Amino acid sequence: MNRPPRKKKAAEPTPDRQEQAAAAPESAATSQDDRNIVSIDQAFQEADVEDKVWLFWERNKGTLIGGSLLAIIAVLGVEGYRYSQRQAEINLQKDYQQAVTETELASFGNAHAAKPLGAFALLEAADDKYEVGDFSEAASLYGQSAVNLIGTPFYGRALLGEAMALIKSGQADTGASKLSQLADDSGALDATRAEAAFNLSLLALAQGNYPEANQWVEKVHTLSADSLWDQRAQSLADNTPELEALRASQPSGESSINVEAAPKEDLPPSEVTSPVDSTAAAMPDTEAQPDAEQAITSIPETGDAEDAE
Repeated sequence: MNRPPRKKKAAEPTPDRQEQAAAAPESAATSQDDRNIVSIDQAFQEADVEDKVWLFWERNKGTLIGGSLLAIIAVLGVEGYRYSQRQAEINLQKDYQQAVTETELASFGNAHAAKPLGAFALLEAADDKYEVGDFSEAASLYGQSAVNLIGTPFYGRALLGEAMALIKSGQADTGASKLSQLADDSGALDATRAEAAFNLSLLALAQGNYPEANQWVEKVHTLSADSLWDQRAQSLADNTPELEALRASQPSGESSINVEAAPKEDLPPSEVTSPVDSTAAAMPDTEAQPDAEQAITSIPETGDAEDAE
């Protein structure tokens, strides 16, 4: 039996390499490409300087730009603060120059009491009050100014003014206590401390307390030897028989003052000094010097002084 021959199936074409590569999974292609990846650091090891700079900039430009902006802002902020401070000081000085009367000075000082210029304005206002005899208000203003004048040459002057104003207003004990604190305050000038000690010697004489008066006279000499205040203290002692006798009775070398250092009749009378112009108060007068009893008549008397009389 004759059968027709079978038809052979046409052989499927074998895909070439390009077709195989196109049909391969993406992961396989990636896996094969990994072998050809080269680190950019390795690629630029032999690059020139310009390429290395460019690479560094591309990698760090965000950080560099941000840091530069922060630095610029910081510099502008500091300079702006300094400028505002300078302008504030200029405006403060202008306001101070416009304050003329004691009321304006006190107002300016109270508004800027924490600043040295404000404290100095209070000191000036206190001087004005002292000169017109308003000792209670002067004492208050001196005390306010002293708080913010610590570390300045005017600190001791403010304390001295407060003490003397208190004494003038009838508060002799409180004023004497503040004078004693000032005489022992190392933060004040020695000349101011010597003046405080000198006034304390006058107060002690007014009370008839000659040993204490002599101690303060020696304190003046210790603080400011050969100064105007030392000369006045020695003149006071030489013209007060009780002090002269007390010093003469002391054993040799015990007193710090030379008894012969200040001859009589060569210095002015002793009186409580004014804090407004203590230097002028220390200058010699041309008038004849009265005795020590007349010299202390201007000191406010306490109850002890009345008992002594």
